[in-house]
Amino acid sequence: APNTITYSAVISACANGTQWQRAIMLLAAMQHAILVPNCISYNAAITACEKVALWQTAVALLHAIGCVVLEASTVSYTAAISACGKAAEWQQALALFAAMDRIILETNAPCFNSAVSACEKGVEWQRGLIKFAAMGSAGLAPNNISFNAAISACEKGSEWQTALPLFAGMGWALLVPDAVSYNAAVSSCEKGAEWQRALAVFMALQLAALDPDIISYSAAISACEKCAQWQRALALLVGMGNAVLEKNAISCSAAISACAKGAQWQRALALLSTMDDAVLESYAISFRSAMTACEKSAEWQQAVMLLDSMFQAILEVDVMSYNAAISACEKGAHVQQ
Repeated sequence: APNTITYSAVISACANGTQWQRAIMLLAAMQHAILVPNCISYNAAITACEKVALWQTAVALLHAIGCVVLEASTVSYTAAISACGKAAEWQQALALFAAMDRIILETNAPCFNSAVSACEKGVEWQRGLIKFAAMGSAGLAPNNISFNAAISACEKGSEWQTALPLFAGMGWALLVPDAVSYNAAVSSCEKGAEWQRALAVFMALQLAALDPDIISYSAAISACEKCAQWQRALALLVGMGNAVLEKNAISCSAAISACAKGAQWQRALALLSTMDDAVLESYAISFRSAMTACEKSAEWQQAVMLLDSMFQAILEVDVMSYNAAISACEKGAHVQQ
């Protein structure tokens, strides 16, 4: 007959396969089979919930450990903190972290990483950096995951001035930045409209023999778009194609917007025509950017045609889209006069 060890092993397998419903059902089935779940059983169930960001269930299971006269372990708390982090419930994550101190439970690197990541998801970059700095006080050496979470937290808070020193600090810590590190650094520069720095980090990514992915290209293109660097944005978009990467709505829309800011309406329309229908349906902003490009050049006929295309594609037409079309018509009338 199955025993506690058997059930725990199966629950762990469910956790690895993101089968959280089955994990919870098996934990409940143990009680019906007159078996007492141990800490391993609960940890596996909490981890299953963590995989799919079910933070409330994860926290409930953590509290349930104490109800059956078991002591929650560092693994239990780390999984629950991570679940809260994935759901952007940073307050709950930090509350659990503080609870570990109250019960004198050892905090390890994964626990700190989960707390920093929770702050990152909640756009609480200062709190994230406090937890990151506290690792040293706890005698723990930050690893790639720690730095990546801290850099991403700064990126979410548009703090590129803090993100870049952290990125550089990985070398001092004898760590090799990975693609996630570079992408977070490029994105932080993009948020701060620092296109030169974004491209410098992007080039460093390539020099490090790492392959830029869609995130890398999209962030670099968006950085160029913010500063109307349409030539560089288009060059990066071409680079995506050469790298056999599928252009997504973000990268295409950013490139179109860059063309709009540079009054390059023909190029904006050419880009719009290359986008797949599936991408267009998910991003009305691409049409709006193209309309803005036409508006800047008083190409009112093209702007009206784009507006009509939005209606035909059953895309949401917002106030900005209407304004761009109206402004294009006004400028077109002025030019004709």
